[in-house]
Amino acid sequence: MKKFFLLITAVIAANCFSQETYNLRGTKWQIEKPETYLSDDNGLLDNPLFIFSVANESSLNSMGAEYDENEDVLENVAPEVFVFLLKDGFEKQFNNNEFKAEVNEAKQYIDNQKFYLVRSYITQLESGKQFYYDYYFSEINERMLVVVIAYDNDEDKKLMENAFVNSKFTTE
Repeated sequence: MKKFFLLITAVIAANCFSQETYNLRGTKWQIEKPETYLSDDNGLLDNPLFIFSVANESSLNSMGAEYDENEDVLENVAPEVFVFLLKDGFEKQFNNNEFKAEVNEAKQYIDNQKFYLVRSYITQLESGKQFYYDYYFSEINERMLVVVIAYDNDEDKKLMENAFVNSKFTTE
């Protein structure tokens, strides 16, 4: 009975505090899934490494990552230019009769890895509802790592942001 109890406890702990490891062409990336989040495939990204989302189906709060194995992305466009084009595209797409958006860009270091951040504050004009999209981009081993964090409240933002900011990159 004691062994059964220990096994159940280990399974629950593994699901609550699961650390994921991804190989980015010679760089290992470790990130801990937020405690209350589930692994998901909600269509946030085309070819995700992972998608974590709130258990509530009506919530948009989610975090996903994609590692683009396509060399053409970085051959044709430098990361700085890519970020500028994305920011410009968001400003044009979300400033219309239905939405108003404020889009900012910044640089941020996560475990000594430089990321470009495009943060969109979007307001639906009719309802006044606000939601946010944070897109982080970094060139790692000649490929683009993209991390997207979508949220509509500060609590979920902090959980997902902390998971990302505390992630680790190590070279094999």
